[in-house]
Amino acid sequence: MKRIGIMGTAIMSLLLAAGVPGHAQQDQPNSKQDRDQKDENRGRPEKPQNRPQPSRGEEPRQAERNRKQMQRDERQRQMEENRWRQERQQDVNRQRQMQQGSVFLRSASRS
Repeated sequence: MKRIGIMGTAIMSLLLAAGVPGHAQQDQPNSKQDRDQKDENRGRPEKPQNRPQPSRGEEPRQAERNRKQMQRDERQRQMEENRWRQERQQDVNRQRQMQQGSVFLRSASRS
């Protein structure tokens, strides 16, 4: 039994160790490509990023859009809160009706 355990451990170690060099070699081609690309871009100036700058006329419009969106979000939140309160009130009313019905049934059964 001891021999089987030792042999199993040795085989597992060899199998795990065999995959390590293959994994290390897989990263090497990418690093060479990165170096080649850096060499190509070394003499070139960096490209400016194409981000549209908002014009001065757009800033107030954007602020207005943001304000309107916030108002819509607030109205939506209030509607959901009202809906939740209504559902809660309906649940309370149902429970009261059930309690009244059970009281009625108890009093009717005693008569």
